[in-house]
Amino acid sequence: MDMMKTMLAALLSAAMAGTSFAAAPAGTRLARVFADNMVLQRDKAVRVWGWAKSGTRVAVAFAGQRCEAVAADGTWAVTLAPMAASKEPRRLVVSADGREVQACANVLVGEVWILSGQSNMQWAVRETDDYTNVLRRADYPTMRYMFGQDGALATEPTDDFPSVNWVETTTNVVARYSATGFYFGERLMKDLDVPVGLVMTACGATSMANWTPVAWMEKLPYQKRYLERYARESAEWVRTNGYAAAYVAHVRAIEKYADDIHRARTGKGKWPWPVPAPPLAFTPWRSNLVPALHYNAKIAPLAGLSCRGVLWFQGETEGWCWSKADPGWHFGDMLELMIRSWRAAWGEDLWFVVAQLPSMAANNHGRPVIRVRQREVAKRLPHVCVANITDTGWKDDVHPHDKKPVGERLAHAARRHVYGDTSCSRTPEFVSATFRPGRAVVAFTADTPLRARGEGVGRGFELKVGGTWRPAAKAELVGGTVVVTSEGADDAVEGVRYLWDSWDKPNVWLYDEQGIPVNSFSKPFEI
Repeated sequence: MDMMKTMLAALLSAAMAGTSFAAAPAGTRLARVFADNMVLQRDKAVRVWGWAKSGTRVAVAFAGQRCEAVAADGTWAVTLAPMAASKEPRRLVVSADGREVQACANVLVGEVWILSGQSNMQWAVRETDDYTNVLRRADYPTMRYMFGQDGALATEPTDDFPSVNWVETTTNVVARYSATGFYFGERLMKDLDVPVGLVMTACGATSMANWTPVAWMEKLPYQKRYLERYARESAEWVRTNGYAAAYVAHVRAIEKYADDIHRARTGKGKWPWPVPAPPLAFTPWRSNLVPALHYNAKIAPLAGLSCRGVLWFQGETEGWCWSKADPGWHFGDMLELMIRSWRAAWGEDLWFVVAQLPSMAANNHGRPVIRVRQREVAKRLPHVCVANITDTGWKDDVHPHDKKPVGERLAHAARRHVYGDTSCSRTPEFVSATFRPGRAVVAFTADTPLRARGEGVGRGFELKVGGTWRPAAKAELVGGTVVVTSEGADDAVEGVRYLWDSWDKPNVWLYDEQGIPVNSFSKPFEI
């Protein structure tokens, strides 16, 4: 394993075009995440850190507090005592040996959330169904947003960002926000009546491996094999100079992409996606699959930032499950490992509010399996909850535009689980099934009575009869249970499942009184 680590380090360090590294400056300064217009986390100790010449006495003053530290090994850190939420704009001032050297203006105190995952977290407000309505209302001086380094990659954990930009929410800038993050933050800001800060770190097409430190991946057999295959194939790529041919192919792909854009603009074709990714000199693998590249560049510089938690929307890249060897089957273990690695970096059990995958047509049961795995992690780990968004999505597009219900469903889950608001219902869950000739009686746990919605209720249920799954003849809500009937009155029913497909949106009909859909399930659990 030591040899593999050495090979990984050597390969990752070789000829990485576009990779940026932040070097500590000579003068005294803050980490760049601390900037004008930011939000500090309320009701928790707030760590503030930066760089200075060793021996420099650094002081940080904010909201009547003044904390001091002496820089050692070129770095310093202080901790502000917990503060109540405040909409009052104030200055955070850094002094070195009694002289003010840096200040952050217009700083509020409220709820801070990190937005991470892949393209459906990155998907912009301007590309949503609700965008025109957002432009009528989105002047929110107490909602702040930090634009991150979407394309940044790093071969080793970095200690700072090249730059960041915190902004107040206005109709001039909101179009570029994460749509899921915006609708989540808007709901929290209004419901909790506190400032909200959103820290954007997501990047399209990224895998779980991108967001997990290499040392942690070695703890999980499935990902350890992933690392070994990556190292082996990368070594062969370098040995045979595979980059040369890949670069020629990339030039051709860019030319075709430009032609496709022209066709789309003239109404002769669809807008091309994604942009062809340039090949890497050290591996044949695309950057969205290379271990730790995004963790190193986008998460490591944030480690220790006082925040409430992470809003996580990811899984499409691993969204297939033909067999138990496929990533969908192992998704829960990978998600749990990633969460543990981030919590270790922060030194606390950060909250993770996870979006289950929306519906999309695909020829496998990968998405339902991943949804189950996400919920299993929420049961195994403290401070993890998931939001059911199965009734959202587009059939033939991995980037649905109906992000408003996604953000609001995540905010609903956060209010219940993170903020302890018991007026918000938990997602209704399958509890048990009783099998009788020709039918199954399914029981659920729900905080409010279940209700049927839409035309042709009773959709989405299947029964297992004679070893084969078949659509149910009828499903009927009776009190707090659903009676699922087969075509044959005397059939020996062996199993029951609900919404066990990738394109489930048309069949979602069972909700609680607050509009939260019942989670999909399979009893027995099978691919």
